Amino acid sequence: MDKPGVLLLDYGSVNNQRQDIQKLLEAVHQAEGPVLADEFMGLVVLDGRQLFFQPFEFKQLATAKVWDETQFLQDIKDQKFGMILLYAPRAWDSRHERWTQAQLTAIDTYYYLTDIFAEHIFWCPGHSKSISNLIHSRVRRSILCDAK
Repeated sequence: MDKPGVLLLDYGSVNNQRQDIQKLLEAVHQAEGPVLADEFMGLVVLDGRQLFFQPFEFKQLATAKVWDETQFLQDIKDQKFGMILLYAPRAWDSRHERWTQAQLTAIDTYYYLTDIFAEHIFWCPGHSKSISNLIHSRVRRSILCDAK
């Protein structure tokens, strides 16, 4: 008998998840410069990169006014990150739980959305493009950021 609250996945689902995670890791690997991530920040470390930022923890520090996010916001504005990977499941607003509104606004202003894949939104340095344009046109199918 199934236990309440336990999600049982069939073999096909597990394989699909592994393939999706591999594609996410490949995107992280191809990014030039530091990568910001939340749900799968472990992929940054698996790619041999330094973990630059932990969104939930720093949001708590900013909210408590223990940490000043001004320099981090400037880094976003200066497009110092080769890719920003935000988890965006349909059932939970994880972005607002993990990132401050100022951070999300800076990302939306100074990065462009390249794809939505495996419940993740991929942002690359450059001018912002609206999510509705991406969803309706789907011109870019690559989750990789263009080289600067």
